[in-house]
Amino acid sequence: MEYGIKDLIMLIGALGVFIYGMKIMSEGLQKLAGGSLRKILSGMTKNTFFGILTGLTVTCLIQSSSATTVMVVSFVNAGLLSLTESLGVVMGANIGTTLTAWIVATVGFKVSKSVISFFVISVCFPLLFSSKNKLKNLGEFGLGFGLLFIGLGFLKEAVPDIKSNPDMLDFVQNLMGYNFGSIVIFILFGLILTVVVQSSSATTAITLILIANEWISFEMATAMILGENIGTTVTANMAATVANIHAKRIARFHSLFNLIGVTWMLFFTSFFMDLVEIIVPYIPFINGDSTLIHDALFNPNVVNNNISNLEGNALAVYKSDIKDARTFSVATFHSLFNVTNVLLLVWFSPRIAAFVEKMVTSKGGEDEYSSLAYIGGGMFSTPELSILQAKKETQVMAKVVDKMCVSFMALMLEKPKQWTKLADKIKKREEVTDRLEIEISNYLTQCAAGEISQDSSKQVRSLLKIVDDLESIADLFYKMTSTLGDLKEKKAKMPAETEAELKEMLDNLYDLVKLMRTYLASEDDVTIDIKDALAIEDRMRQLRDKFRDLHFERVENAVYPIQEGILYNDLMVNMKKIGGHITNVNESIVGKV
Repeated sequence: MEYGIKDLIMLIGALGVFIYGMKIMSEGLQKLAGGSLRKILSGMTKNTFFGILTGLTVTCLIQSSSATTVMVVSFVNAGLLSLTESLGVVMGANIGTTLTAWIVATVGFKVSKSVISFFVISVCFPLLFSSKNKLKNLGEFGLGFGLLFIGLGFLKEAVPDIKSNPDMLDFVQNLMGYNFGSIVIFILFGLILTVVVQSSSATTAITLILIANEWISFEMATAMILGENIGTTVTANMAATVANIHAKRIARFHSLFNLIGVTWMLFFTSFFMDLVEIIVPYIPFINGDSTLIHDALFNPNVVNNNISNLEGNALAVYKSDIKDARTFSVATFHSLFNVTNVLLLVWFSPRIAAFVEKMVTSKGGEDEYSSLAYIGGGMFSTPELSILQAKKETQVMAKVVDKMCVSFMALMLEKPKQWTKLADKIKKREEVTDRLEIEISNYLTQCAAGEISQDSSKQVRSLLKIVDDLESIADLFYKMTSTLGDLKEKKAKMPAETEAELKEMLDNLYDLVKLMRTYLASEDDVTIDIKDALAIEDRMRQLRDKFRDLHFERVENAVYPIQEGILYNDLMVNMKKIGGHITNVNESIVGKV
C-alpha cells in the first residue's frame, strides 16, 4: 500500500472537518451559555481550588481551554483577579480539556459515526432557522457536534494504515526501539503535531486512533499525550507575542506549568501506566477483564495470536474490547496526569507566578492606556465572549475620563505649580481616549462580523454608542481645560459667586461620573436602575438655567467683562453637555440605544 498525495489531502480535509466541527460546537455552546459563563467567572474568589473548579467547569462547557484562558486574561486585566489568583483557572482548564478524549473514547469508537452525526444534524439543522436565539444556538451546537464526529470518521479512514505499509511499519517500529529516546521522540511528535494542527483535541483524537489500531504502543501514546500538553501551550504563546503583558504572563505560566509536569512524569511514566491498568477495569464502558486489558496494553503479540484464532461475532467482540481497553487507557492516563500535576504544582503556583513575573516584566506606567488593556492582540476569542472583553475596555476608558474629571477639579483650585502638569495630563488622557475609541470600535466591528445572537448584537451597538459618548466627554474636558487656560492668560479674577456656581456644577458632574462607572462595572445590566443619575442630570439642567440668568445679570452689571463672561458661560454649558453624554452612556448600559 502506497500513501500518496491524495491520501494526505484526505487526512488534511478530515482534520479540517473535525476542527471546524469543534469550533462550531464550542461557539454554539458559548452563545447558549454566555451569560452563565460570565456569572461563573465573575463569582471566582481568591480560593485557588475554587478557581481550579471554575476552570474545569468552563472548559468542559465550551470545550476550549484557549477560550477559557482568554477569559482569564480579561479578568486579570480587569483587576478582578491577580495573576496568582487566576492560575487556578488555568490549571482547571488543563483538566477540563481532557474531556475530549473521554468523549471520543466513549462515543467515537463504540457507535457508528454516520448514525450519530446524521441523526444529530437532522434534528438540529432546522433549529438554525428558529426565531428564538436559544434554539438557534442549540442548533449550531448540534451541527458542530455532528460535524465533529463526521470528521472523526474521516480521520479513522484517512490516517495511514501502518500495518498495510511495510516501509512505514518498519519506520515506526524503529522509532519505538530506542527505549527512553523513543519516548522523547514521540513527545516531540505530539508537540509538533499539535502546533501544526493548532488543536490539542484533534491530535488527541489522532492518538486514540493510532493506539486503537495498534499502530503505536501504549507507552508511545502516553508520550504523544505529554507532547500534546506542551504543544497546546505553544499556540497560546504564539498568540501572546503581540498581546499585552498579562496575556504573556498567563501564556508563560501555562507553558512552564505543563513543561514541569511533563518533566517529572518522564520519571514516573511506568508507575502511572501500571496505575492506569489497575483503574481501567472499573470503568463502566469496559467489557474486558484485567487479563485482556493487560494484553491490550503490553502484549500485542498475544492479542494478534488471539485474533488469528477467532472468527465471526467472537472476533468482532474481542476487537471491540481491545480498542476500548486501549482508548480508555489513554483517556485515563490523560486525566490522571493532568489531575496529579495540578494537585502537585498548585502548592508551588505562587512561586511559579513570581518567576513568570520576573520573566515578563512591565515596561509601562500606571497611566499608560495607549493600547487595549483587556483585549490581547492575537488572542481573539469567539464573538460572544469577546463582548465581555470589550466591555472591560469601556471601563478602562471610563476610568481615564474619571481621572480627567479629578484633574479638572484640581485645576479649579488654581494652584500655579500644579497647573501645567494637570493640564498636560488632561491633554494626554484626551489623546488616549481618541485611540481607545478607535481600537475598541474596530474590535467590536470584528465581533459583529461573526455569527452572534440578537442580544449580543444589541450589546455591540450599546458599547459602540458608549465609547463614542466617552470620547465626547473627554473632548469636552479638554475643551474646558483650554477655556481655563484662556482665563489664566487673561489673568481673569473669577468672582466668588461664579466660582461657587461652577464648583457646584462640577461636584454634581463628578457624582454622575462615579455613578456611570458603577453602572459600567455591574455584571447584570438588567438590574441597573439609573434614576439617581437621571435626577442628578436634571438637577444640573436646572442649575444651568439658574446660573445662566445670574450670569447675564453680572454681565449687565459689569461684574466682569463680556469676553470673560462668555468663557464662564462656556464652562457651564460644557459641563451640562458632559452630563448629557453621561446620561447617554447610562441609557446605553440599560439597553436604551
